[in-house]
Amino acid sequence: MDDRVKYYPPTDLLYGHNLSKIEAIEVPAFDAIDINDAIEFFQIKRYLDTGTRSKTWSDEAYEEYKAKCESLSRLTKRFFNQISDDNIIDYYNSIEMGYHSDFWVLFDNCKLFNKIKNETFEALINGDRISPHDLFLHKNIVRKYGNELRSYIIQNEYCIIILLHVYEQDYTDSEKLILPTELTGEDICNYLESYIDGEHPNTNHLSTIIDMHCTSQFPITDEIRLKAKRR
Repeated sequence: MDDRVKYYPPTDLLYGHNLSKIEAIEVPAFDAIDINDAIEFFQIKRYLDTGTRSKTWSDEAYEEYKAKCESLSRLTKRFFNQISDDNIIDYYNSIEMGYHSDFWVLFDNCKLFNKIKNETFEALINGDRISPHDLFLHKNIVRKYGNELRSYIIQNEYCIIILLHVYEQDYTDSEKLILPTELTGEDICNYLESYIDGEHPNTNHLSTIIDMHCTSQFPITDEIRLKAKRR
C-alpha cells in the first residue's frame, strides 16, 4: 500500500510523509471504490481534521483539499453503511496490509456493532488476518461482543499479550485495552495456568506472571506464581 495515504500521529517520524499524496486524489464515483479506498479517505480526513497541512500548500489549495475531504468522507460513510453480515468477511479479507486497525475504528465509528450479528463477528475474528490488539481498543465492540471475545481469549494462547498488556497498562492512556466483563477472574487464572503448562511459554511472559500482584480483575494465586517460577 505504498501508493496509499496512511495517517501517522504527530509523534511518529512518518507524520506528514503522505501529505503530497493527498494532492493527487480525486473524488470518484461511489461505484468505483472498494473498501481500501474507503479506508484511505478516512486517513485523509484524519490529517485534515487535525489541521495538518504541507508547507507548500497555499491557503486556497488547503481549502480545496478540505472541501474534497468532506466529499471523500461521505463516500467512506456510505461504503461502511452498506456493510452487512453477507459481505463483511469478504471485505475484511480484501483489506490491504496496514489498514486493518483502521477498519475497526470505522466499524466502531459507523456503529456496525448494531447490525453485524454475533455469530458473524465470531466467524470474522477467527479468520487469519486479525490482530488481537485491534479488537480490544473499542469499548462499544467489546461490550456488544463480550461473549465472543471471552471465548477468543480463552481459545488462543497468543492472547496472553492482551492479558499482560491490560495488567501492566497505564489506565490514564487513551489507547488502553478493554477486557469484556464476561471474562471473569477465574477465567484469567485458568488461562494463565494453561499458558504456563503449555509447550513453549515465553520467558518474559512468565517473569511478568511471577511479578503480578493480586487484584480484583487478576486474582493471581501463589500457586500460579510458583508454577511460573518452576518453568
